Amino acid sequence: MTAPTPQGSRASHKARRKHLHNRRALLRAASTALSVAGFSSLHRTAAQTPTPNTALGDLQQRLAGQLLLPQDTAFSVANTPANRSYQDVTPIAIARCADEADVITCVQWCAENGVPPVARGGGHSSAGYSTTTGLLIDLRSLDTVTVDHAAGTLTAEGGATMASLQMALNDSPFFLPGATCPTVGIGGLTLGGGIGSDARWAGLTCDHLRQTRLISANGELLDVAADQHSDLFWALRGGAGGSYGVNTSFIFDLVETPATPVSNFTVRWRGADAAGLVLQAFQALMQHAPPEFGATVTVIPRDPAESGKRRSIDVLLSGHFIGQASDLQDLLTPLLGVKTPPVEHTIAALPFRESQRRLSESVTHALAFTGISRYANAPLPDDVTAQLVSGLINCPYRTDVAHGTLTLFGWVGGILTQTSRSATAYVHRDMTLLWRTGAVWSPEQPPRVGNELTAWTQEITSLIAPHTPNESYQNFPNTGIPEWQQQFYAENLQRLIEVKTAYDPDDIFRNPQSIPVSPGA
Repeated sequence: MTAPTPQGSRASHKARRKHLHNRRALLRAASTALSVAGFSSLHRTAAQTPTPNTALGDLQQRLAGQLLLPQDTAFSVANTPANRSYQDVTPIAIARCADEADVITCVQWCAENGVPPVARGGGHSSAGYSTTTGLLIDLRSLDTVTVDHAAGTLTAEGGATMASLQMALNDSPFFLPGATCPTVGIGGLTLGGGIGSDARWAGLTCDHLRQTRLISANGELLDVAADQHSDLFWALRGGAGGSYGVNTSFIFDLVETPATPVSNFTVRWRGADAAGLVLQAFQALMQHAPPEFGATVTVIPRDPAESGKRRSIDVLLSGHFIGQASDLQDLLTPLLGVKTPPVEHTIAALPFRESQRRLSESVTHALAFTGISRYANAPLPDDVTAQLVSGLINCPYRTDVAHGTLTLFGWVGGILTQTSRSATAYVHRDMTLLWRTGAVWSPEQPPRVGNELTAWTQEITSLIAPHTPNESYQNFPNTGIPEWQQQFYAENLQRLIEVKTAYDPDDIFRNPQSIPVSPGA
């Protein structure tokens, strides 16, 4: 059962809410004096003191939403993250926030009781940073999305996903550049930058952020924009989530959808020889491709039982081009002309919305996953690409529920290079490619499966690293990245630390790769 909920009439509930609203107003007014001493002994890896049931009961009394405890029947499902690697990380409770006031209450309660607060929107953190042994602040009920067509803006609550946004914009002449996975949360996507299939011509998600509302470490509600808390606004556009507070809503400036059909394309090859040739040709193409072109190449080693290790490798090129099919055909000529011909080749003129839907990733359920990324601004040497293919051939597991992947994102470059590296916290503006070595496996398999695949991703990444800048995408966090501060933030790190010190000096909002309060922390 859940923690006790007060009984009573609708009127009494309203009275309670009014009382809580008044109390919150007083707390917000005195927020600068709010004691956070309970956190002073907590470090990034420290465990918190067990929280008395009386404190959890008090939290439930203060919430309009529901508080789930580990013994509740709904707890397990509510606690399950997208990445099943972290499904056994158990919070002391899950606060299903009904509104923004509930989020304020949760942050203040955490400060009062020395409990680390962690917010979850889409729950897609590849490093498990939307899981916690403290209080899990579940934002998924805060998923309202509204569109102001006259102003060309969209307002999304902190728990909204890409699917929520796409639904709200379905009949609109506007769109917001973002991720292709429908279950990704808009909060984490925006805060880490937000690359996607249209970023090269329409910008990052964070580039369109006009304003956000954030609950700070002392429980204060802040309206953050270019002219309000401008330093924090800078940090929230690429500084990643989990460092500065809980974002409860976002306002974005929208982009007009292309009026003419776009050219959607899918090309498939089979085999190790094709993988090497396609990767080489795609790297070369992305050094000069027009901004209207966005695509990815994904290479997956499959079960070798039927065709052998070299033949059983799938290669997929997919994307779309804001332009005519004839122009796209010219762009794809180097890829279509590789010595190993494709087994499938489709170009279709589609309305923009339909093309976006086709690019949306299918959702893989109940799998654990990991991945390490690496930005590049030039093609790898051919012999290094050949080594990558050898690594794919020798991937330790090649089944539907356990295998490695190598993805090359052609979602960067283009107009992103027209913005300076220091204009926002997202620093990787001058890159032309993003590599990602990944793996998936079933959490029901022995631990050695995940361990061996994780080691494989690190081995493949070690081949790429010497030939690329020391930079990685902060929305692909991974504790196996030794120099993550440099790789995620480069020369923007010091300013991010200064903002952290100003808004969360006691490091209340933290995870193993959150912005520290001092260099090297």
